[in-house]
Amino acid sequence: MSDDHRHMPHSVTGLSVGDAAAHLGISANAVRHKIRRGTLTAYKVNGEWRVTVDDPTRPTPRHTPEDTPRHMPPDSPADSVIVSARHQVEVLRDSLVAPLVALTERQQTIIAQLERERGRLETERNQALQDAENERGISQQRAQELEAERDALQARLRVLEAQHAGSPMQTPDATETATDDAIDVPWWMFWRRL
Repeated sequence: MSDDHRHMPHSVTGLSVGDAAAHLGISANAVRHKIRRGTLTAYKVNGEWRVTVDDPTRPTPRHTPEDTPRHMPPDSPADSVIVSARHQVEVLRDSLVAPLVALTERQQTIIAQLERERGRLETERNQALQDAENERGISQQRAQELEAERDALQARLRVLEAQHAGSPMQTPDATETATDDAIDVPWWMFWRRL
């Protein structure tokens, strides 16, 4: 293939580089690069490149790197370098992303376990609080019963003391005067006599 002919047109229209750039929606330099790489069909007429397109009235959609297949057979040495570089990027991406995905999955598993454990602990705590509240209510009720029982026993004791004495209770003043007359000695003398 000579420099003057790059993919001779079969039955398509040849556009100038500027017209092809406008038609494809890219810059004129990008068209020249595509011609050099062989990714765009073109031929020379009187020293100027003519780019072939199927229908010049209908714009061709612009291709993005995502639209091109990942494993294209290389057309030129530059393309083989690009394919090799893309392959290396994919390998690096996979080697870096795979551990991150595994780590994320482990973290999600741990989070789910912790959430289940938290729910179980909250249930246990609520049950313990309910049990403590019930115990407190029972304790208060038992304390009231014991106080009522104590009051009843004290009243019964007073009644029994009054019955045992056989008469109404003596006043403390009468008891004090009777004991004061009987004891004329100091208290420490009482212990010496024994």
